[in-house]
Amino acid sequence: MPPDQEPAVPPDQEPSTPTDSAQPSASDEIRIWAKKTGEAVALAWSVDSPEAWEDAARTATVVADTAQSIAAVNRAQRRADQVRDEAVAALQEVRGRIQEARSARRRAKEIRGVLDAARETNTPVAWREAIERIESLNHGRD
Repeated sequence: MPPDQEPAVPPDQEPSTPTDSAQPSASDEIRIWAKKTGEAVALAWSVDSPEAWEDAARTATVVADTAQSIAAVNRAQRRADQVRDEAVAALQEVRGRIQEARSARRRAKEIRGVLDAARETNTPVAWREAIERIESLNHGRD
C-alpha cells in the first residue's frame, strides 16, 4: 500500500465521528480503535500480505498513541487535583494565620490601652492592675 494511503478499514467499521453534540469519550474511542486493531491483525493473518500488516501496524500505532495521550492526561489530572488540594490546605492555613494576626492586633491594642491608663494614673496600684490585666490578656483569660 502506498504510504500516503489510509489503512484499508471498511467505511462501516471506521471509528465513530458523531455529528451531533454527543461526542464519544476518549475511552470509547480507544475501545473502538483497539477493536479495529484486532480486526486489522486478524485480516493481516488471513491475507498475510505486507500491506495488510502495514495497515495493522498503523492502526496499532493510533491505539498506542491515543493510550499514551490518555495516560498523560490522567497523570496531569491527578497532579492538578493534588495541587488543588495543596492550595486549599494552604488557603486554610493562611486564613488561620490571618485570624491569629487579627487576635494579636486586638490584644496589642488592648494592652496599649491598659499601659496608657496605668501611665496616666502612675500609681503602684495602677501598675499592678495593669500587669495583672496584661498577663490575663496574654494567657487568653480574657
